[in-house]
Amino acid sequence: MTEKENDKKDDSVSGGARVLTPSPFDSFTQHERDILQARALQYAAREVVEERSTIPYIRFRLGGTEHYGVPYEISDEVMPFTGLSGVPGTPDFVAGVVNRRGKLTTVIDLKSFFKVRGVGNSNEESVVIVSSEGLTVGFLVDEIIGYDEFDPAGLSKPLCSEGVTEIKYVLGIYEGIVTMIDVLNLLADPAILVGKPGQDSAWG
Repeated sequence: MTEKENDKKDDSVSGGARVLTPSPFDSFTQHERDILQARALQYAAREVVEERSTIPYIRFRLGGTEHYGVPYEISDEVMPFTGLSGVPGTPDFVAGVVNRRGKLTTVIDLKSFFKVRGVGNSNEESVVIVSSEGLTVGFLVDEIIGYDEFDPAGLSKPLCSEGVTEIKYVLGIYEGIVTMIDVLNLLADPAILVGKPGQDSAWG
């Protein structure tokens, strides 16, 4: 039989369709297939967890060049800075209070609190409202940079410098640029806020 006749015979057997090569998995028992499927599901679940390991945060500027951030999950809103009412007898870093939907909320000047040098642009100032353990305060910042995500595992240890002070209120430095604020620790410190849970204004 010639090679051409062999080709015709193969076509007649396959009906002109492509002949599929048997898969090596066909030789596995059902038990082995179940194990492989379970492992595949575990790897898929692990990838989902890894994808969700980052935390969204609000990034903003203090002073001339210093960038800071607070987790998005404890941030209620970002308000345009329209002026504050001063409160006598409060620490220097308390900028005042702002009327937020009929409630007075204390506003902390983060630039003063962290002793950040440099003059910000007053036309770009905003107030970031954050809440924790029943307390709600505002952070006065020089400029909102935007929204981003950070990986807690990628934070480097904070060190005191010209741009980073009060490191006990810092989670770490992200990518060597952004100082991530430990808002929960800051608001829980009685030396910072004098008030009871449930009060909007820490000094109200």
